[in-house]
Amino acid sequence: MASRHGEKCTTDVEIADKVQSILASKGLSLYQVSQQSAVIFGKASPYFLPHNFYSGLRRDSFLPSIFQIFALSRISTYRILDWLRVFRVDLENIPRLQALLPRKRTALIDISLIDNQVWIPWKFNAEKPR
Repeated sequence: MASRHGEKCTTDVEIADKVQSILASKGLSLYQVSQQSAVIFGKASPYFLPHNFYSGLRRDSFLPSIFQIFALSRISTYRILDWLRVFRVDLENIPRLQALLPRKRTALIDISLIDNQVWIPWKFNAEKPR
């Protein structure tokens, strides 16, 4: 998937264009994806991708549901992680955010990487006990 190669989408219009480009690389139009999602999951399903999906993406702060991202993954055969990156969702932030949340008790934080190919701009600075 092209987004894995460092291309960054900065606006909602660019994200919509990127999704269109990704689907086109698989020979798919949004109409075909919408039809396939209706056949596989049903129109009443949260997995359904409507025919006006691109216009939704071009609106400020629209983010497809995890169900719709799964449907895109299933229909396009690209990984869910790659689709999440296209929509600027970074699963690698979860451990960092867990560390920032106040807790009444000690909690274990899984710092293993979701994708071992990704560069991490932060690290834990653990001090040795004196």
